[in-house]
Amino acid sequence: MGDMEFINMKELFRKMIDGQIQINRPLLLTSKDRTETEKISFLSHLLKYNDITKENIFTLLNEAMEVFNKRIETFMKNPNFADFVKSVVEEWGLVELNLYSNDKTLNGKISMIEELLENINELCHNFREVNSRIESNNITDVIENDELVESMNTFLKGIEDITKHFEELSRITDDLMNNIDKVSLQLLLDLSMKDKQLYLELNDIDNDNNINENIHNVFLNYAYILNLVRKHVIYYKSIIKKVKDITQNMSTFMVESKLKVKKTDRVFNLNQQQEEIDKYLTELQAEKF
Repeated sequence: MGDMEFINMKELFRKMIDGQIQINRPLLLTSKDRTETEKISFLSHLLKYNDITKENIFTLLNEAMEVFNKRIETFMKNPNFADFVKSVVEEWGLVELNLYSNDKTLNGKISMIEELLENINELCHNFREVNSRIESNNITDVIENDELVESMNTFLKGIEDITKHFEELSRITDDLMNNIDKVSLQLLLDLSMKDKQLYLELNDIDNDNNINENIHNVFLNYAYILNLVRKHVIYYKSIIKKVKDITQNMSTFMVESKLKVKKTDRVFNLNQQQEEIDKYLTELQAEKF
């Protein structure tokens, strides 16, 4: 396949938001020498841009939703447009057309979830290293045991640093999902099936240049982008759950291994025995009263 000529990102988004393309359909690209053509999906095309990756595409989708919102809010200032949308909203038993609330403060914290992936990868690497030392550990070497225990403590501190963010990350993804759930996908899909002519008929007019010729595609693309945002949030929630499970399992294993290593330490065993004796004597003393 020849060297394809991709659509400029700004132009691609303009066409999407104006409804000139339907992003559920493949985009047709032409080679630079105009001898070949190739079909490519909307998402695949986005990932062809140098600064767009699977890791940061969520932010780009949210920015697209913000532009969509401003465009639809402008449309709603037109009484002919607003009256038609209101009639469809009422057919669904709704009060108004709710748009996706793009909370920029939440978007800014999405990087925390991406960092979580990087941290857990590093933690798994460290786990394998420490576990390898555990398997080859010389239980008679006190110095080696002390170094191993120190490595285990460092590893457990790494788990602690990761897990302290779980609650906040869960709240972020819950808030994002709540914002998405406030939007009626059924209403958007219904509006995506209604072209400009229906707007004109309801208002008994021949034309209105302020109503987009591809208004049905605008709502269709809005629904698709919103669904992609939802998919990413579900992905982030699964990441958080998976990391929770992994860190819990690694922590349990490391604590148990640490105890086994320390039990080979004669001083540790003596101190542990003394603690058990002291505990027994304290309980015995308490029973007398």
